[in-house]
Amino acid sequence: MIPFGDRRQFFRQVGRCPPLCLGAGRLPSDASDRARHGSHHATRSDILPHPQSAPAGIKESTIDIDGIINVNKPIGATSARVVDWVRRISGVRKSGHAGTLDPAADGVLIVCQGRATKLVEQFMGLPKVYRTVARLDVTSSSFDSDRPHEPVEIARVPSESEVIAALASFVGKIQQVPPAVSALKIGGQPSYKLERQGRAVVLAPREVQIYSNTLLSYAWPEIRFDTHCGRGTYIRALIRDLGAALGVGGCLTGLTRLAIGPFRVEEAWTRERMEQAKMADYLIPIERARELLAAPV
Repeated sequence: MIPFGDRRQFFRQVGRCPPLCLGAGRLPSDASDRARHGSHHATRSDILPHPQSAPAGIKESTIDIDGIINVNKPIGATSARVVDWVRRISGVRKSGHAGTLDPAADGVLIVCQGRATKLVEQFMGLPKVYRTVARLDVTSSSFDSDRPHEPVEIARVPSESEVIAALASFVGKIQQVPPAVSALKIGGQPSYKLERQGRAVVLAPREVQIYSNTLLSYAWPEIRFDTHCGRGTYIRALIRDLGAALGVGGCLTGLTRLAIGPFRVEEAWTRERMEQAKMADYLIPIERARELLAAPV
């Protein structure tokens, strides 16, 4: 923890805080204060003390906190929890992710920091690539393994060619009914909360874009395939509809987000790597982030 007097000297040196926020030791604490003191740059309340970004005897004259991080979210962590530990590691409080990834899934999660949080919607609009593992002999009320598997009576096991044809039938602009366990709101309430209360949830179909479904392997009852899709596509709903088209079950058992636009899982940062690295290693500056957003995917 940097002593208060040292912190005051630190923030004067890095030049990232408007002079008014240093007066009388008072910090802007809410939106109204920020409006009075200015919000073009991060204030002291936006930067958490961190030994890597604020060592004793500061040598740097500026700290660039405006950018994005391609994080490799592990299985079991919520997207919000990932943002929490990214804040602690980077020392940047103003952070948010660009698209939720379920706790049971892993892979690319874009975390935006500083002024780059204004780019969240643009990152959410980028196409995504998912690797899916599913079983076709069972289902569940959530169409994934978060809930108990329910056996499905199968009249005939589909052939590989039938599976490929069924996957191809979901390519293009399609109408997809979101699962009841989604976060879409009904009357101001998230659908999943209503579903957990035992209430009947009916969501309207929505148009989504699927660019490709590529079968990787099929050995009854397990199927593995990659999906390249647009925003708003629910993979568990795709599994549900694939099973219905084949006359079998459909239950998601594994999901990895391989890419969001040009950001690939091979280049994503794990928590362990970030803890051992400098901010300049993992933070993509906002100018570069804007260039990547504008580049064709």
